[in-house]
Amino acid sequence: MIEGKKLPAGSYGFFTIPGKDKWTVIFNNVADQWGAFEYNESKDALRFTVKPEQHDFTEWLQYDITRTSDSTATVSLEWENLKVPFKIEVKI
Repeated sequence: MIEGKKLPAGSYGFFTIPGKDKWTVIFNNVADQWGAFEYNESKDALRFTVKPEQHDFTEWLQYDITRTSDSTATVSLEWENLKVPFKIEVKI
């Protein structure tokens, strides 16, 4: 489950659409594409929006995974002065 929505186990392409007040996060069924040059929205497996947050300066894009329980975590994209978090949950 990602942000309360089911995403089956598998391989996915990962995209974001940044905005000032919200970011769209996308898991796309085409995992082996390079960049967004051939991105096709109809192949999206999951799409959701999250609110970006201010964060300490991070020069290079990094992904932080913070365990919040035995079955949940928060994944955060961190870059420059922003953090874009989303919640994941797995069945144990």
